[in-house]
Amino acid sequence: MTTERNEIRPSTTTNPAGAVDQDQIKKLTIAAEPALVPPTETVREHALDNDDTWLQILTALKSKYKVDITYGDTGRILQERLGSKFAPRALAEDNDFRIFHIEQLLAESCDLLDRCRATRQEWFDLATRAFQVMLELGEFWRLDEVHIDEAKSGFYTLPYSKKSAELSAETAFADYQASALANLDRLQAVNIDSGEEAKQQGAIQLSGWVGAGPYTLEEWNKGAVQYTWNGTPKSKTDHSFDASVQQSWYASRNFAYTLYAQQRSAAALLSSSRERIVGLAKETEWHRQDVNFRMRRTEIARDTIKLKGKALIETDGPINYIERMGEIQAVFQRDFRGAIARLKKVSDGMNQILGYDKALPSSGADIYEWVAVDLWAREAQDFLARFSNLDQNYVLPISVKSQVPAAEWKAGLKTGQWAFVLPKETFPGQKHVRLRGLNCFVEAEAGLLMTVEAKLPDKADYYHFQKADPISVDQSVLPVSRVARAQTRVAIREPDTTGAMAWHNASPLGKWQVTVKPTLRTETDLDSLKDVVLDLHLAVRSG
Repeated sequence: MTTERNEIRPSTTTNPAGAVDQDQIKKLTIAAEPALVPPTETVREHALDNDDTWLQILTALKSKYKVDITYGDTGRILQERLGSKFAPRALAEDNDFRIFHIEQLLAESCDLLDRCRATRQEWFDLATRAFQVMLELGEFWRLDEVHIDEAKSGFYTLPYSKKSAELSAETAFADYQASALANLDRLQAVNIDSGEEAKQQGAIQLSGWVGAGPYTLEEWNKGAVQYTWNGTPKSKTDHSFDASVQQSWYASRNFAYTLYAQQRSAAALLSSSRERIVGLAKETEWHRQDVNFRMRRTEIARDTIKLKGKALIETDGPINYIERMGEIQAVFQRDFRGAIARLKKVSDGMNQILGYDKALPSSGADIYEWVAVDLWAREAQDFLARFSNLDQNYVLPISVKSQVPAAEWKAGLKTGQWAFVLPKETFPGQKHVRLRGLNCFVEAEAGLLMTVEAKLPDKADYYHFQKADPISVDQSVLPVSRVARAQTRVAIREPDTTGAMAWHNASPLGKWQVTVKPTLRTETDLDSLKDVVLDLHLAVRSG
């Protein structure tokens, strides 16, 4: 039995592949924490209601346009739509329109309403823009109040403060990591590089060898018992020594590799932390400067919105939409008033002359809605088109001499005046009899020129379909028609036509008055006059 042994050391290097080079570790110096300079400006509390320009804008909006954006009251400019509840002002010249001129007045009204439509659309476009500007001003006003509270709570400085804290935390982490790496370095120097590792291995081997031996000489002298392990017979002490060699070697390697791994991890964390410190330092400096940048942007936004507000309220301002809306509104109301003045006559004329019983819509005391009026005019156009397509036009000669008794004709030759009545029997089977013009002829000496003045019945009747009783219409406002070159029907010259416009749609049913006199001074009497013939140009409906 062997009583003497030497320690057995592993043949592998003490610094395995992948271990951290101590020279490299020493190079991982910690970047000094940059000096953090606080922002050069403090947060400015800026209340818009203390700004003179803003007060001027608010005052103008309230006084001129009755809009208070500070309370979100931005929709008042659209509360009264253009063309709603319009009360037109009656003018004396409206009396110049006649209920008989249905077609012309309706066409003019539709033209005016089309102009109103375009003007109204322009007004609404401007109103929409004005509303958007008002909304923007009001939103900015109210959000700026919130922004002031945000600024007090760190709106500008919070990013800087946050990054500054992150930089401090990262710097502290790097310091702790460097300290940990230094401790690992010292642990390697003490337990591995100094030879202490071999001593620890020898101690384990010694313990395994001695601990398995006998405690007394008597036991030693008895001789060792042989133990066979893996086919190898050895004494108990030899087997124990061999096992302690393996255990000491593996324990030493595990300790060394664990230490090297911790060193490498600490070095990597330290290197990453150093890089993050550089980035955080730059980011912190940026946020420090950004405090002022953001303040300047806020002031620019405030100045810009003030410029927009001034441009909104200034006379002839580039975005003074409300002022331009007023100008457009005046044009709209002028055209709408003119359309209504005409359509009132059209409505009466279509009812009395054509039997169209759908009146011009109005609410209350002469209050009109543009949409309803425009729709009525279009429907009236449709009716008139259908009605006119069924008209028949012809010329009816009326002999004055045959319409009056002989005595009255003879007496009239001295005064040149006759009166007669055209009854409805003059137009058998015809309804809605309306005039379209007048030609005058005289039966007299060839070449004799006569002036014929014809006056329509002051009260005339219209007969409609499905109505037994006539509609009486006042025609006293219609002028006298004159023909100063009345000749015989066989004259070469084309006869003059009169009353085409003035008498348009007038009724011939009623009492006529005709006056005849020589046109030239050399013609002093009517002795040669044998008759006066009126050619009535008519439009009728058969039925």
